[in-house]
Amino acid sequence: MARTWAVFFHQRQSALGNRRGRRSLRLRSGLAIALGCLVALSIILPVQLERGMASPLPVSQGVSADDLVQQGQQFYDAGRYQDAAERLQQAAQAYAQQGAERQQAIALSNLALTWQHLGELEAATRAIDTSLSLLREADGTDPSRSYAQALSISGRIQLAQGRLNDAYDSWGQAADFYGTLEDLAGVTQSRINQAQALKDLGFYRRAVDLLQAQVDSLNAQPPSLTTAIALRSLGETLQLLGQFAPALQTLEASLAIATQIADPDAIADANLSLGHALRAQAARQRQRQEAGTPGAGNPTDTLIQAQRAYAAAIAADPSFPHQIQIRSSQLSLLVDQQDWVAAQTLWLQLQPDLAQLPPTRASLDQQVEVAKTLIRLRQRQDQPSSSPTALEIANLLTRAHQQAQQIGDQRSQSYAIGTLGELYEQNQQWQDAQTLTQDALDLSRRLDAPEVSYRWQWQLGRLLKQQQDREGAIAAYDQAIATLKTLRSDVVSINNPEAWLSFRDTIEPVHREFVDLLLAPDHRPSPAELDQARDTVEALQLAELDNFFKAACLDADAVDIETIDPRAAVIYPILLSDRLELILNLPDQPPIRHSVPVPAATVTTTTRELRFQLFRDMSGIRLRPLAAQLYDWLIRPLAADLATSDLDTLVFVLDGSLRNVPMAVLFDGADYLIQRYNIALAPGLQLVDSASQRSPDYRILMAGVSEIREDSPFFGLFSNLPNVEEELNAIASKVPGQVLLNEAFTTRSLQATVNVASAPIVHLATHGQFSSDLDNTYVLAWDNAINVLQLRDLLEVTDLRRRVPIELLVFSACDTAQGDDRAALGLAGVAVQAGARSTIGSLWKVDDASTSVFMQQFYQALTQDHLSKSAALRQAQLALLDREAYNAPYHWAPFILVGNWL
Repeated sequence: MARTWAVFFHQRQSALGNRRGRRSLRLRSGLAIALGCLVALSIILPVQLERGMASPLPVSQGVSADDLVQQGQQFYDAGRYQDAAERLQQAAQAYAQQGAERQQAIALSNLALTWQHLGELEAATRAIDTSLSLLREADGTDPSRSYAQALSISGRIQLAQGRLNDAYDSWGQAADFYGTLEDLAGVTQSRINQAQALKDLGFYRRAVDLLQAQVDSLNAQPPSLTTAIALRSLGETLQLLGQFAPALQTLEASLAIATQIADPDAIADANLSLGHALRAQAARQRQRQEAGTPGAGNPTDTLIQAQRAYAAAIAADPSFPHQIQIRSSQLSLLVDQQDWVAAQTLWLQLQPDLAQLPPTRASLDQQVEVAKTLIRLRQRQDQPSSSPTALEIANLLTRAHQQAQQIGDQRSQSYAIGTLGELYEQNQQWQDAQTLTQDALDLSRRLDAPEVSYRWQWQLGRLLKQQQDREGAIAAYDQAIATLKTLRSDVVSINNPEAWLSFRDTIEPVHREFVDLLLAPDHRPSPAELDQARDTVEALQLAELDNFFKAACLDADAVDIETIDPRAAVIYPILLSDRLELILNLPDQPPIRHSVPVPAATVTTTTRELRFQLFRDMSGIRLRPLAAQLYDWLIRPLAADLATSDLDTLVFVLDGSLRNVPMAVLFDGADYLIQRYNIALAPGLQLVDSASQRSPDYRILMAGVSEIREDSPFFGLFSNLPNVEEELNAIASKVPGQVLLNEAFTTRSLQATVNVASAPIVHLATHGQFSSDLDNTYVLAWDNAINVLQLRDLLEVTDLRRRVPIELLVFSACDTAQGDDRAALGLAGVAVQAGARSTIGSLWKVDDASTSVFMQQFYQALTQDHLSKSAALRQAQLALLDREAYNAPYHWAPFILVGNWL
């Protein structure tokens, strides 16, 4: 009879990884094979490794089940998962023969964890299900710690399978059992795991709340490693949300506790996470700097801070594997800083150390991350023939692939082959690269790993395009887009900030390259290809909204324009590197395409200058030539098609910098565009609620702030809005409803009022801002700022109780951040997520008095003249245009209608 003891591998291991550097690093890079040098030498393709083909050490006859478990743990810790699995299988069989059900269950739990590392998820599921069943029988009504540990392993497997809700529930049960056992560390680790499931589900805010609760509960306890881990997990999640200030503050707190308890691993980990967060912040600062956004910050200084954090991590933990991971991050940072000499020097230092790494998944990740960095280095430096050479990178990836075969890790093999394909692509060996990429794709499909597959589909599309296989390239890109659609909740995870990849590096290029291929200048696209290009643009808009809100909660269905409005045309301007593509959708007609030979950079420069002049040029002398230039690019090529159609409304699905200027101001030399058409914007027809109806009995809920209280943190940042009270009273005289002004407009009062109101219009006359920074997108109530997610939740929750939906959400005193291409996207997204069919906002801060006049004119046209929303907006703009005091575009042009325009 076996003695009653339990061995669980990595009992405190979370879904984020173990305590070493690999526990939070989810690399999305590739691994590769190459036996020989590039260019002149042939490729030896990998032999696919089948489970069980590895050559484990022979097992001595008569070895006890307990000894087999110990051997299994040793192999597991060494990363030899195939050998560990064999020992654990033998141990489980031996325990079963002995009738030792609890020990059999524990061996099966560890076997399940090992199978998960090998990517054998079906085998892992069978093992863990059997383990849980045995433990339930053994424990009866009093679950043991072994059962809680098995539930934790079950959650890991479910997470790997994409069964995110099941994983969340398993870890919740584990937390409950740990709580019964008064195991605070077990509870905290299970909650951290639940937070990972929430993040993968796209519920980043809920993940933050859960982690914050763990941190709060630990604050009353003495400083501990558990507290340091919880703080670090919270800081990393805040970073995912782009909340860099609180993220850095939280990571600093984790570092302080790690220092206090003198845990070198925890100190190194906190510094490593700090370095990652600072790099992500620098990337954001660089984007804002390039866009000309005021107060963007200094990315160079931030990267220097990141280097210091990495250096501190190395100093804290001299252990060999950990140092390699940190120095790999340093190497990547040096490439970002374009310090080629330092990067080459560090690579030469790393090269022999990498050769000594044991064959584990973590070491494979590190080798491949280094290889990816070296590929970037070769792309960017002036002399790609210098170190690192293609052969050096190939040898590094060859070793990684061989080690992946040795431990039976097919996922790592897929990364290996795919990344080698990228290296061959860089070397313009198209056919060899294609063969490798196809094999990588086959492996990722076999493993059901779509977050890997889309990368190889994208890479395959690029390679087929280079080989003039247009049909094959279209099919590959189409598959990549389709795979991304299935991964909508993982879009943020794909943009893993720890790998310093942004949405614009990993998701946007797939869509733009596909559109570029479909609309190639030397090809006349078919109507089906034009539809495909249009759908791809809409998919990109949807992905941008998901990325903006860090959640995939926008449902989209294809809609034909004629089902919405037979007198509207939809215009898709698409910015490509060398040209502007226009797709025009007219009711009951195939799409029309025009190509304008103007680079995206030129369009962006023009839109920024026009935006600048709209603030300052009251005479129109300087802004009209710019507005005319945009008209020539966007409208004049379509003018003949528009003129022959019976239209009164133009709907724009805008791209990039075009979102920062109002289409109403486009100038044909005689008139502004608003003088000819109603104008609306849409993130895409798929997001337009076609059920919108004009109500003969409009009611309105109005809330406003006309003065900033002196104790408000916004006092001095915003001016008072003395005309808000007059605006709201004037609207109330035309439309019945309720007014919340100043002290009456608080977050709580707004929620209480919308809960019981049946008003299809919500009008907010207060300061606010929309930007690409989710937490810097808000409206101002009397008591506090309501950020865009709070506003969404407030309106979305109450929408379930309302007798009528929100037909129109109006922001009459907000503006969008200057130079921020995605700011207007946030304006659209909050309305869509909140269930509002339309929204009206302004692209910049407008004169308080003219806004009051504008809003009165709008509601007069909407509710008493019974015009559509777009027609009422146009009438209000024309009313200001006809007034000498307000005829400058500064006053009437910034107001935009997003969503359903009827």
